[in-house]
This record gives sequence, C-alpha cells and structure tokens, in this order.
Amino acid sequence: MNDTAFARTPTIGIAISGGGFRSMLSGAGVLGAYDARSPGADGELGGLLQSSTYLAGISGGLWIVISFFLNDGMQLYSILEDLKLDLQTPILEGVPNMELGNLREHLFQKDKTSMNAEVSESKLSSVITSIVKSIFSIGDDEGDSGIKSIIGFYKDISLEAKAKKDSGYRLSLIDYWARTLARKVLPAKFRSTGFTISSASKQLSFQNYSQPFPIITSVELIPNETVSSVDSHIIEISPFEFGSWDSFLNSFVSTKFLGSDLWNGTSLHLSLSLNASICTSGYDTVAFLAATSSGLFNTVFQYVYDFIPKIHHESSLYVTQILRIFGFSTLPTRNAAEFSEFAIYSPNPFRGVQSGERGRSVENSTSLFLADGGEDGQNIPFSPYLVPGRKVDAILAFDMGSEIDNRPSGLSLRSSAQRYHANQSELHIPLFKDPNGILRRIFPVVPSAAQYSLISQKPAFLGCEIEDFPAFKGNLLDNFKVYNNYTPPLTIYQANHDIVFEANTSTFKSVYSPDEVQGMFDNGCELAVNRMDLSYKECLWCALMKRASKTLPEVCDSCFNKYCYREH
Repeated sequence: MNDTAFARTPTIGIAISGGGFRSMLSGAGVLGAYDARSPGADGELGGLLQSSTYLAGISGGLWIVISFFLNDGMQLYSILEDLKLDLQTPILEGVPNMELGNLREHLFQKDKTSMNAEVSESKLSSVITSIVKSIFSIGDDEGDSGIKSIIGFYKDISLEAKAKKDSGYRLSLIDYWARTLARKVLPAKFRSTGFTISSASKQLSFQNYSQPFPIITSVELIPNETVSSVDSHIIEISPFEFGSWDSFLNSFVSTKFLGSDLWNGTSLHLSLSLNASICTSGYDTVAFLAATSSGLFNTVFQYVYDFIPKIHHESSLYVTQILRIFGFSTLPTRNAAEFSEFAIYSPNPFRGVQSGERGRSVENSTSLFLADGGEDGQNIPFSPYLVPGRKVDAILAFDMGSEIDNRPSGLSLRSSAQRYHANQSELHIPLFKDPNGILRRIFPVVPSAAQYSLISQKPAFLGCEIEDFPAFKGNLLDNFKVYNNYTPPLTIYQANHDIVFEANTSTFKSVYSPDEVQGMFDNGCELAVNRMDLSYKECLWCALMKRASKTLPEVCDSCFNKYCYREH
C-alpha cells in the first residue's frame, strides 16, 4: 500500500477493559500479537505495539498495562511464563476461586436503585454465607500449619500497609488489596512497598520511547452517592501527572508529589533554612495505583466483611483472628469513612485549586475517594483518547466485560455513548465542529443492546465517517464545550469471545493452571489478529490510517463496507 499519500504518522491508543485475570491474560495475548518480537508475529500484526503511543487499562486490563510497563518492555511471552507460576495459587491466602456473580448482581442492583436504598439483606446474606463458608477452609491434611500459613500471609499484608499509616497517611481497604495484588501482577523486583510509578519512568524502554505511554483511569466520588456515566469524575494517572481533563477540575499535579500537603498547587510546608517549599514523595506506589483502578474486588470483600457478624460458622474463628491482625479487637462495627472500600488520596492535592469550570468542585475536600475505573459503567478507558491535545487517530478497544455469562454485552460502549451523547450533565459536554460547520458529539454511534450481536463476534469500526458522530440538535448552552479543528478518533472495537479457548472465566477467578494461562493468552492473540479473515491485516491498516492519510487505496473501500458499523 505504498500508493498512499500520508498526511502524518497516526497516533494510536490501545484500551483494555476491566475484567480481573480474564482481562489481564486476554490483554496479554492482544499485546503479544502486536509485539514485533513475539514468535510468529512477523507477517501478522507484529510491530503495532511498538507503533502505539498510548496504552490504557482499567482493573484487570490495567494489570497487564502496569506489568508490561514495569517489565521495561519485556516480551509478552516472557511475562506469560511468570504468570504461569504466580497464578497457580489464590490471590488471597485461604480464599479459593469463588463464583461471585450473584453477589455482584446484588451490588449492581443496590447501585442502580440508590446507595441509600436497602437490597434485601436476606438475599445478600444467603449469598455471602456460602462465600464465607469457602473462605479459610482448611483441609484436614493441612491442619495447624495451613492455618498458620494463612494467618502469616495476612500479618505480612497488614505490616506492609501499616508502614503507610505510620507515615501519617489514612488507610483504606484498597491499601491492603494493593499489597495482595502486588504479589501476583507486579514483577518480582517491584513487589516491595517502596516502588513508585514516577521512579519507574526512568526505565530505559520508557526513556527511549520504545513502549507506549501507560495511563490509569479511576473515578472520583463521594461515598454513598450514586455514580452515573453521564457526569462521573474521571481521574487520569500517569507516571508524570495525576488529575482530570473533566470540567469539574481541569487540572493536574505531579504524580511524584502525591501525598504532599498542598494549597493551590503550593506546598504548605516551608523550610526556613532552605527558603523553599517541601514536598513529599513515595506516595505513588505502583501497587496502590493498580489497586485503585480495581476496587470492585474490594467492594466484594467489604460486603463479606460487613456480614461476618451475622454468620455463625466455624470459619469465623479464623476470620476473627485476621480481623485482629488488621487492628480490630471485635467483629466489625466501624465507621465507613474511617475504613473505606475506596482508595483514599489524602491530603487532596487539589485543595484550593479553582481551575474547575463546571461540576462539583473538590477544592475544599480534605481527601479524594477514588473507585474502580469501571465504577460508572465505562469499563473501557476511552476518555484519555478523546482529549484533543493528544490528537489520537485510532483506538484499539478490547472489551473483556462480563455482563452475560462472563462475556460483554456492549454495556461499556453504551455507557460511554450515554456520557458523550447527553444533553444534561453536571459537567461540560464536549462537542466538535466538523468541516461543514456542523456541531457533533465526540463519541460515535454504537449498537443498541438489540443490535450488539452484529459486532460481538468480529471487529467493528466505529466512527468511520464524520456522519457516524451524532449531530448536535439543541441550544448551545453553557453546559457544552466546543472543540474546533478537532476530529475524534476511529475506534476499532473487539469483544472477547471464544476462538481457540473458553475465555469467559469469572472476573473473580484467581487460580489458573499453566495450560489455562496459555489458553487465555492464545485466545487473546487470536482476538487481536482476527485470523478468520485473511484480509483483516489490510483492513486494520486502513482503519488506523483513516484519519492520518490524505488518500487511501481502493481496497480500503471494501474493508470499510465490511467492518464499519452503520446505525440501523
């Protein structure tokens, strides 16, 4: 395709959804297929990873993003071998794989009705009772040694988290989850408590731009209040900055100096001898950031924790011992604000910052509460790629969601469309002006729930033409913000489905055999390359170049006819 007249090299962003280890392993396969160094990648799609500028993830998708970043751009096949060893044991000692679909359904039911409305306690209790019965189930052959091993594990977790508390910072359940997560998803040399994402940016592969720029997304919220995709506060975290592009904040601080006591961006601690402000460093540990964007797991354990007093079972003896390790002398009777299920960023780095234009301000909050990046239903991190300044041309979006039988239903797509197609929001709603002067939404038309089957088993190109972005119909009030000289990216969307392996494992499955790890990885590879269509390599190239080329070869016309989604 050398007859193409290039306007510029395309800017590509990869987005991997949440979904626990299902997403991490499938996402690893995707990146492996795109890695030029992978066996067999030459002649397929190898090199696309090296050509991508950004790599973003949520929850389990973030785990592979972080792992790849910290491994200094190591080949995905090498990372895979480490995962085969690490995932043979549960992520939580004494807690085997648990099918928590029913509990998750009840949690979402509670969110949809109201955080103040009561879901039937008898329903929740029956689900959690069965879960707790499986927790700390010590086999007869393990005896006291098994119990001691489990309690020792939680003692180590507690001591590691306590170091942060001893430094004067608030803790939440996320801090304990972070120390647990570190043992499974981070490279061995980064598992201790002191490694930060800002210091990891000094790695050679990052410094010489041979790996994509990693982005973490999370949701800032007020505990016990409902979160909607329309006006949720999306926080973005990178090795350099922490903040939000959304109109409630529109500001960033240096990630390195999180934990500093700031007012309007300036430290409140002064050194008289040095005549300078003093900032704190070391708060931005990679484990804490990875755990921040995967707080759904913590929500589950929060509910288990809340219901322990109501359950009479022999395992409660072990639970009580572990609660004591974490500083509770009795069964839970706590203030949620003191032991939050959300990540607590305190002090709030944006105190006194008045850069927000519209939406609930955080300038007077002493702390920020951050939740799972998919807390608002947007389980794919699209938002970092819809920032005009990044000039992203194409998004490679992989949906590893679990809405139906641990497979995606398009809910994440529809949640993002709901946000960007809204007419009313507490935040500014972005629009762009097309070459004909027509105002349009910055997110393309997506399939309805009824139409989703059209794209659930094959790639779909969303936003191929300007007309695929809905025209704005209404009055341009102060709740809209118009971007000039901007065209949103084309999205290449792919939904997880079984190709060479049954890839619909539970979000909460944490034990995988080496064969299962390999199978999930292989299925992710096949998902990325879409080998069923021998012309897909050329078609993907057409999609990636659509925004960046002045002209495209004729073969692209048939590709777009095949893969571009048109509203029916």
